[in-house]
Amino acid sequence: MPKFPLAVFCLAVFCFLATRSMIVEDSRTLSHKNAPTKEAKTSAPSIPAEIPPSRPDPLPANPFTQLADSLFHGELKKGSAAYETLSSLFLEWGAADPHAAMAYLEQAPKGKQRFAKAVLRGWAQSGDFLAARVWIQSNIAPQLATPFYAALIDGLGDIDRPEESIELALSTEAKARPALLQRAIENWASQDLAAASRWIEANESSLSPREQNRALSGYAKAWAKKSPATASSWAQSLPPGRTRDNALLAAFDEWVQRDATKAGYWIFSQKPDESIKKVLSQNAHLVAHVNPQVAFEFIENDPANEEDPYRMRGHLAMALDNVMHKAPAAAAPYIKRVEAQTLAAASEGLTHAPYQVSNQSYVEMVNRWAASDEDAAFAYLDTASNLSEADREAIKQGAIDRLQTTDPDKAAYYLYKRWQDADQVNALQFAASTTKDHLDISVSNIKSHYQSIAQAWAKSDPETVGYYLERQEILDPEETAELLVAIQPFDG
Repeated sequence: MPKFPLAVFCLAVFCFLATRSMIVEDSRTLSHKNAPTKEAKTSAPSIPAEIPPSRPDPLPANPFTQLADSLFHGELKKGSAAYETLSSLFLEWGAADPHAAMAYLEQAPKGKQRFAKAVLRGWAQSGDFLAARVWIQSNIAPQLATPFYAALIDGLGDIDRPEESIELALSTEAKARPALLQRAIENWASQDLAAASRWIEANESSLSPREQNRALSGYAKAWAKKSPATASSWAQSLPPGRTRDNALLAAFDEWVQRDATKAGYWIFSQKPDESIKKVLSQNAHLVAHVNPQVAFEFIENDPANEEDPYRMRGHLAMALDNVMHKAPAAAAPYIKRVEAQTLAAASEGLTHAPYQVSNQSYVEMVNRWAASDEDAAFAYLDTASNLSEADREAIKQGAIDRLQTTDPDKAAYYLYKRWQDADQVNALQFAASTTKDHLDISVSNIKSHYQSIAQAWAKSDPETVGYYLERQEILDPEETAELLVAIQPFDG
């Protein structure tokens, strides 16, 4: 290989490295010359007026706060959508940052502090229930603290820590202890009946009588949520006394809220000992539809009701309402009793007779009766003395409207009776030369209803309808002929 090209290559490499070194040195020198002096460092750099100074981005707002602010402007009645959403919000906020949630509520308008219980429940769910208890002791008066401790107990129940919830209940003041213990036992038994039962048996001797009663009541109530009949029978098998009374009442109360009919059949099938009587005296209005006679007797003979007529009237009104909703055909004697007592009260100037109800409620009761037993209700309506003619006719027409689809034959029969009544009433009205404007009787309306019934009926049985139309007296001959043509099937 010739030496000349190698010498040229080495010279080129040397020139490249020398040039690179000079460029780096020049850049360092330039950088050093442009560096600010100490005086320049202490003075603020000049900023053109048209460019605003830069600022750090604001921190994002607390999403809990934003949502709470928006919801507090809504309807906050218990059970409303806003109320339920806020409860869930503060429950979650309590689990995430209870101190911030409590600080927010302290600044909230009056009445909003009620959501503190939701925060406490979430606080307990986070596992730090001891700090939550300290908050209650520091911020809530002892006589008002029971529902706040109950929220903690519910939170501990949510995360399956029953022993700690019982320990918390037993650490409170004596007056609150029984109710809180019942709450803790109920939560535990809802998850593990056997474990809760073992705890009660092991600790019963160390509990006061009230605490024993409430513990068994909580156990019975939780059991009734799973098997109400079994729980009620178990409670009834306990030794006679207040413990059995309370346990049976707790189980039956849960049962009757879930299925009043089955609960009613069970309670009326039991021997009426003292426990059963006490349960019935408090729940007769809820199961009156099963055995109205016995239920109303219990309500009327309940000592608490005898001492408080307004309480009796309230229970009787609820019993009547329950009967009318679930067994309206069985309500006839009680509707008549309402009528008699209402008339007697009006004549004597009384305002709180036990069976006295408002006219609107009375009309509604008879209307429900007519919906279940038209014949009996219509017969009663002809003699009901505390109903206006307008109310009577409105009830009858309502029953006829319902019968158009269920029993058109009977609907036609009652329409014919209404026609007869209208004819008699009109004759009497003309004879007395008085107005009939207050009566809800219209011949044209009766004809219209009759025609609609006939047309609906003719779709399934035109021959029978034709037979009735040829013998009815509601429509005149021309109207009858037109209707007969209209209902004839098309032969093609």
